Amino acid sequence: MPKKTVQLIIEGGNDYVIAVKGNQKRLHEQIKLTTEQRLPVSLDITTERRSDRITTRSVSVLMTEWH
Repeated sequence: MPKKTVQLIIEGGNDYVIAVKGNQKRLHEQIKLTTEQRLPVSLDITTERRSDRITTRSVSVLMTEWH
């Protein structure tokens, strides 16, 4: 999601969900630092095996207030 779109959503006072992958290093680190003291309200972890590769995906839902 482009930064400009996210900014418009925030300025409008709306809630939103955004997916962040580990390869978005700066954003991923900022989110980790901001939410490290919060427990997820929902957590889903899946593991998938294909050929010689094992992939684990985790999705956490955190409630937070941004001002």
